[in-house]
Amino acid sequence: MQYIQQEKLHVIRETILQRKEEFAENKREDLATSHNIYTELTTFRFDLLTTYSDSLLMEKELANEAVQQ
Repeated sequence: MQYIQQEKLHVIRETILQRKEEFAENKREDLATSHNIYTELTTFRFDLLTTYSDSLLMEKELANEAVQQ
């Protein structure tokens, strides 16, 4: 009787370990995605501020064209 219980526990243990690995992989993927989004936003913000600051130094017509691009 005890042997059957140990077999069942072994299956449960393997399932738990498999799910743990899946969760760890999902977390790694989520962190990578968050990092990529942060990097893209940082680049976008930098470009936006650069365009804005450059437009302050240009003539009005040229500034409007630069901002629209």
